[in-house]
Amino acid sequence: YKKMYEFNSKHEKLSTYIHERQLLGYSYSTNLIDIYRQAAHDLMTIEEVNTSLTQEKVHFVGEAVNVISRKGKDSGRKYLKVEVRDHTGSCFAMLCDTEKHWKLQEHLDDNNRIVKEEDIVVIRGSKGENIVFAEKIGIQEIGILSRISQIKE
Repeated sequence: YKKMYEFNSKHEKLSTYIHERQLLGYSYSTNLIDIYRQAAHDLMTIEEVNTSLTQEKVHFVGEAVNVISRKGKDSGRKYLKVEVRDHTGSCFAMLCDTEKHWKLQEHLDDNNRIVKEEDIVVIRGSKGENIVFAEKIGIQEIGILSRISQIKE
């Protein structure tokens, strides 16, 4: 237990958030924006993102709730649609390949995988009508232990 405590104490607020989410279904003592705003001061809540003007630049953090990865019927280009939520609400973000910019491949190169449900993601993009067109989606790799069996000798 001591090793687990020492490991998790490196990211105490994030560890608390994750354990509360796992045990209670929500975090009552902290939220993602308070944790990540220390590193990125321009982060917005999802409520602020949803009330932003069309084409306004947005930058926010949240938890991926629903992830869809497909090819467009007409264009045949790949896209990724992610529903993201925080303590203020939820929104959709979309990462699309275009002729000039292969954003999905860039996402794979940066993160080594596609976003999956329950990932904590930081998204930078432009607000559209009821969606955010993402320029970048960063998966936050979290080194938090929740079980003794996760400790490697």
